[in-house]
Amino acid sequence: MKRGIDPLLASRAERSANAATQAGQKTFQQVLTEYYEDQKGAWKSDRERKYFLKTMQRYVTPILGRLLDR
Repeated sequence: MKRGIDPLLASRAERSANAATQAGQKTFQQVLTEYYEDQKGAWKSDRERKYFLKTMQRYVTPILGRLLDR
C-alpha cells in the first residue's frame, strides 16, 4: 500500500471512472469541482476557500475522487 492507498480500492475507482466517462456521468471529483466553483463566493475569505479545497483534496478526493456520482 503506497502512500496509504489501497490498490484494490484504487483499481475499483479507476474502473468506475472509466465507466462514468463512457456513460457520460460525472465523477465525484467533477461534482466537487463544480460545487467549489459555484460556492467559492459564499466563503468569507480566500483562506476559507483554500482550506475547503485543500481539505477535500487531501482527505476525500483520494478515496472518492473517481467514484460515480449516484
